[in-house]
Amino acid sequence: MPEKYKKTAQSLYLDEIKGSELDDFLAMGWYRMGPTIFSIFYIFYENQLLSTIWLRTRLQHYTYSKSLKKLLRKNGSSLTHVVQPFEYSQELDELYQKYRLTFKGNLPDSLDSYMMDSLALDIYDTYLVKVYENEKLIACSIFDQGEKAIASIFGFYDPTYSIMSLGLYTMLLEIEYATRNDIEDYYIGYFIPGNSRFDYKLRIGNIEYLDFKTREWLSF
Repeated sequence: MPEKYKKTAQSLYLDEIKGSELDDFLAMGWYRMGPTIFSIFYIFYENQLLSTIWLRTRLQHYTYSKSLKKLLRKNGSSLTHVVQPFEYSQELDELYQKYRLTFKGNLPDSLDSYMMDSLALDIYDTYLVKVYENEKLIACSIFDQGEKAIASIFGFYDPTYSIMSLGLYTMLLEIEYATRNDIEDYYIGYFIPGNSRFDYKLRIGNIEYLDFKTREWLSF
């Protein structure tokens, strides 16, 4: 691996990116926020310097656990969803505002700001999962698609429906989309050991983590 990829942190600002290039970046432990794609293995979080453990799920021969099947079945009986190319709307931002006001932490004032004002640049092949109760939008997630991989970027939901595990549910819907489209790897960002806020990612199953020293993906 080239020496420039062995640093503990690095970022690039991109004007364009191909699907195959996104696959390569994701496989090396890079992640994007707005038009910037970066690699980082430490984060200053809640007044501590902590390690970030980057995760992915292999989708070849992927099977849902009993609890995940139950969640899909239960929510699918009362909710509808669509997966579509990303398009910004006032409806999305209104849902984001509901989520932001009850989020335990700091989030930017708008969805566009969260995405680092990149929504109009459209250099990624970005999609939305939108979940409805009747005609009311109650959850949404954003993901980027490469040729053989997708990266889950951000999910948000109406807090009054938190009992329905909508953050996890939209991830499962992303996986459903990925498997239907012959996607091999599902990248779910980072995990911080010992911080329960990130534990939901491990429920997906078939998890691999990127070893910081060898840059190899190993079974979690």
